[in-house]
Amino acid sequence: MTLLTNTFYSSDPTIKGRRPPMGKGLTSIHLQSQWLYLAFVLTLFAMLAYDWLPTRKLPLLDENTSTSIYMDSRGSGSSEGVWVNQSKHHFRCTFTPVYAPYKFCGFNIPQGDGDIKGVDFSAYKNLNFKINYAGNSELIRFYLRDFIDGYSDTNDSRNTSQYLRMHFPARDLMNGITVPLNQFTVAEWWIRSLSVPAEKTFPKLNNIVNLGIDYPYPVTVGSHEIQVEYIYLEGPLLSKETWYLSIFAFWFLLLVLKNLQQLYLYRKLLSANTRELDNARTKASQLEQESNRYRELSLVDQLTCTLNRRGIQREIALLEENNLWEGTAMLLVDIDHFKPVNDNYGHDVGDRILETFGHILNEFARTQDCVGRWGGEEFILLYPSTQPHSASVLAEKIRQRVEQTTFASELNLKITASFGVGTTKDSESFEDCFKRVDRALYQAKEMGRNKVLCAAL
Repeated sequence: MTLLTNTFYSSDPTIKGRRPPMGKGLTSIHLQSQWLYLAFVLTLFAMLAYDWLPTRKLPLLDENTSTSIYMDSRGSGSSEGVWVNQSKHHFRCTFTPVYAPYKFCGFNIPQGDGDIKGVDFSAYKNLNFKINYAGNSELIRFYLRDFIDGYSDTNDSRNTSQYLRMHFPARDLMNGITVPLNQFTVAEWWIRSLSVPAEKTFPKLNNIVNLGIDYPYPVTVGSHEIQVEYIYLEGPLLSKETWYLSIFAFWFLLLVLKNLQQLYLYRKLLSANTRELDNARTKASQLEQESNRYRELSLVDQLTCTLNRRGIQREIALLEENNLWEGTAMLLVDIDHFKPVNDNYGHDVGDRILETFGHILNEFARTQDCVGRWGGEEFILLYPSTQPHSASVLAEKIRQRVEQTTFASELNLKITASFGVGTTKDSESFEDCFKRVDRALYQAKEMGRNKVLCAAL
C-alpha cells in the first residue's frame, strides 16, 4: 500500500489533514514496518504452534455406558463369557480345549444406535485406553466397526460393517496406550466377502457403530480376565486445514482493513482540501440561507398534517398546469363555535381538536385529492374530476363523521362543522370558485350551522 504523499495535505493549520512534519512521517513508516514484522513473526509462530493447541476429548466408556459380552457358546461353541463386575467393565472369558472351528469371546460397546447410525471418529487423531489383563494370551485385539453406505447391509450391520482392527501385546496394556486411529487396518475377510474395490478399502472412521475388545485367532485355552479403566478419543480442537485457513483469513482481513484505512485517509484529506478550496465559511453561510428558504417554503401545516395555504396554492397551480382544474370539486369547511372552545378550554384543547379534525379530513382524501388548512379553523378540500352531487354526498359523510366523533375524550367534547360545496365551471378561476363556495359556507352557518350547502352556479 502506497504512503500518502505531501501533495494531498492542506496548508491550513486548522484542518486536521494538515501536512505532518518530515520527522513524523519517517516515524510513521518505521512504526508500520515494526507492526508488519511483528505480524509476520506471530503468523510464523501460529503455524508452528498447531501441535501445541489444546485438544478435545470424547469419552467412549463410563459407568452409564451400555456394554455387552458376546461368546460362541450362544451358538454351537463352548467358550464362556461372564461379568466379574459390570459397573467396572470387568469380565472373564474362558476358552475350553473342546474343538470348535472358530472360538471367540469379547466385550462390545455400541456407538450411536449401535446399528447404522454411529459416531464420527474421523475428526479425532488418537485412541487412548487402559486395560488390566490377567491371563496367558500374548495379544489382545481392539476393533472398530464402521457402517459404510453402499456396502454395509442395514439388515445385517454386525457382519457387513467395515471391520477395523489392531493387535496389542497384553503385557503393555496396563500402562495405558495411545494409538493413532490411522493405524487401524481393514480386515481382509471383509474386503473379500463384500468384493470391495481397492479404492474403497481405506478406513473412513466417520460412522463407527461398534467398538470392542476380544482375542485374536487362535485363542489361548484358559481363563482370561479384562478390566477396562478408560477409553476415549483425543484430537485437535481445529483441523490443520481450518487452522491454516484461519491464518490466511486473518491476513486477508488485515489487508482489507489496511486498504479501507488508506481509502478513508485519502477521502478525508480530499474532503479537507475541497472544503478549503470552496471556502468553508462561505459554503456554510450559503447552506444556512438555503435551509432557511426551504423552511419558509414548507408546504405542510404541522399541527393538522394537512397542506398549508402555500401548499394548496401550489397544488392548484399544478392542476391548472395539467388541465385538471376544470371539473374539480371544492369543499370549504369551518368548525362551528370554535372560538368559545378556545376561550373556555384553552388553546391546548383547541390544538388537539384541530389535529383530530385534520386526521378526519385526510381519511376522506384519495391520493390525487388535496386537504389543507386555509386559516384558523377553516379547511379546504379539492377533489379533481368530481361531479357536484358526488362532492355533496362526500361532504355529508364528513359532516356526519365529525358530528359522531368525540374530541378531547377526557372532556367528552362534541363539535360540528359547516360545509360549502361547489365545482369549478368552464374557465372559472380559483378565486371566483372560492367566492361562490365561501358564500355557500356563510349561508350554511346562517341557517344554523352543521349543514352542507351547495354553491349556486
